[in-house]
Amino acid sequence: MVKKLLPSVVAQEALDWVLSLDVSEDDIPQQLALDLAAAEIAVAETEARALAASMAVEMLKGIASAISTGEIPARFQRGDSRGLIAEGLRRYDPRVAFQAGLRSAYSAGRYERGMRSEVLTHFVYRTMQDDRVRPEHALLDGVALPKTDPFWQTHTPPLGWNCRCLTYAVDQKGIDKLEAAGVPVQISAPEEEQRTFVSKLTGEEQILPASIEPGWDFNPASEPQRLADLLRDRLDVALDAVAVRAVPPAG
Repeated sequence: MVKKLLPSVVAQEALDWVLSLDVSEDDIPQQLALDLAAAEIAVAETEARALAASMAVEMLKGIASAISTGEIPARFQRGDSRGLIAEGLRRYDPRVAFQAGLRSAYSAGRYERGMRSEVLTHFVYRTMQDDRVRPEHALLDGVALPKTDPFWQTHTPPLGWNCRCLTYAVDQKGIDKLEAAGVPVQISAPEEEQRTFVSKLTGEEQILPASIEPGWDFNPASEPQRLADLLRDRLDVALDAVAVRAVPPAG
């Protein structure tokens, strides 16, 4: 009975988290338009970027709707989003942002449920354990640390675009079962290579562990609005080419 109920509980928590995001279809395009006007961007590009913002809002709405109706199962798999995205959006390939938003929603739900439990004391980091797992993420597979460890404020998946990793809460018995099953449980975080990233827009340098892509060094449950911003920015970048093509050549 518990196994039958769990997927619906996880989906509801993910839905609650998505709906808590402070995203308004009116506010985002307006703010983008103001920012772009200040930068004296061409009208055609402003319109394209406003469209990107609207698309981000629609994706979040789509995620919420699909979770609510059960179209998206609690155990999300690659490809499940294909039937949920209109053909018009496919041209701008928002699937990566959609999947990132969906995985973050479920990750936030699992994190918040785990934090509420007085019995489950640790979070465990797991990968999908296939040939698509990044070496930097494979290094983290089996990390089991107390829920209050600061590691989870930066290493709660997803750690980047297309990241499929997950975390879930366990007690000591759960950790013992993982070890008995041959999972290489790590009771301390492994040492990671530190990499320096330079923003192409601002030139600002950021030093991050190798497992984390720039912009993803946060816990989606603790900072949900950062995901909304990431989705918008991802779509904004994806539509740059569209904006360029929308501007007639000079002469």
